[in-house]
Amino acid sequence: MRGTPVQRGRELYAMVRALRRSRFDLTIDLADSKTSRIIVRLVNAKTRVGYDPPEKPLRWLGRQPANVLAKPFGYGGQHYLYRYLSPLEALGVELRAPVPKIEPLPLETARALALLDRHHLRRNAFIAVHAGASFRGRQWQPERFALAIDELSRQTAWTSCLSAAPVNGHLPSASSPRPLRRSSTWSGRCR
Repeated sequence: MRGTPVQRGRELYAMVRALRRSRFDLTIDLADSKTSRIIVRLVNAKTRVGYDPPEKPLRWLGRQPANVLAKPFGYGGQHYLYRYLSPLEALGVELRAPVPKIEPLPLETARALALLDRHHLRRNAFIAVHAGASFRGRQWQPERFALAIDELSRQTAWTSCLSAAPVNGHLPSASSPRPLRRSSTWSGRCR
């Protein structure tokens, strides 16, 4: 929601009104935010799933509108994906695919294999690091990437592959104060 506070208020009102008209039986609050809890309360579905405890503690006025509580991470997983699956566990839904899998298109697979061959990287035996972030405050210094990659390579004996989009600036190289050992650089090859 963007715009002035009045515009945002109108947009929120219109959205909640449309949701209430749909008379949903179930809401699942994946966002786990103050705004999402307010919306869940206003939609007034019969079954409302939320996290217990919430990711950010509720303030003294905040209340959890959920009547079905999900663990922070469901199905015993630690990856953040299991946070999103947790409401299903709370509802008693059996998990069919414990390890989600995304299959690339054959053309994309062929391109990736050609790129690995071109840089002499063995399948399932390299470490890929994307050295970039759109927000400057989240960007690491190149020397930190060099240290992390060197340590990972030392522990695993795998080759490292460092990638970055052109907008992310330069990558550590042999001319850097802390050059990378056994590393291939794919600068500008990420989309």
